[in-house]
Amino acid sequence: MPASSIYLIATVEVAAVLLLLCAFLLFQNHSLKKILKKLQNRMEQLVIDLRAARASSTEPPQSAEKNDSSSYKQQLNKQIELTREHHATLGPAHDIALDIDPETPLPRRVAAMRYALLQAEKEATANRPNDLADWLALQNRYESLFAFQAEYTPEQDNTSTSLEEMESLAQELTAAKKTHQ
Repeated sequence: MPASSIYLIATVEVAAVLLLLCAFLLFQNHSLKKILKKLQNRMEQLVIDLRAARASSTEPPQSAEKNDSSSYKQQLNKQIELTREHHATLGPAHDIALDIDPETPLPRRVAAMRYALLQAEKEATANRPNDLADWLALQNRYESLFAFQAEYTPEQDNTSTSLEEMESLAQELTAAKKTHQ
């Protein structure tokens, strides 16, 4: 009998430990269910928000949004007009678009280059939603502007130009010395 009472006590202890373990697991299960419910509610709210955001992005913009989106184009137009006005104050002989020529004086050429870049930006954003630029069109326009500058910029022979400048400076120096004596 003493051995059977030891087995009985051990069995009761194991049963008690298992019962405590089951109670602990049930409590954890209940806590996890609460967390899961909160996460599901949050996920449902995010899905609702996402649907609302998608719906608002596919709807036509409201009048306030139109003012915001057109303000970029209005700013471009304003800057183009200001550049034209500035170019006009420089006393140009011809149209602003023709003053990109490297032979043109630098202030007029700068105004013409700015005008060309603003026009390229305006064309790249024309008929595009939310003023997004057509980068390919912008790249092509810039390439043509820069190619024009590279092709028509006269290549200077530094040695012949500097020799000519040196001779002209020497002549001016000798002429200045003669007049001061």
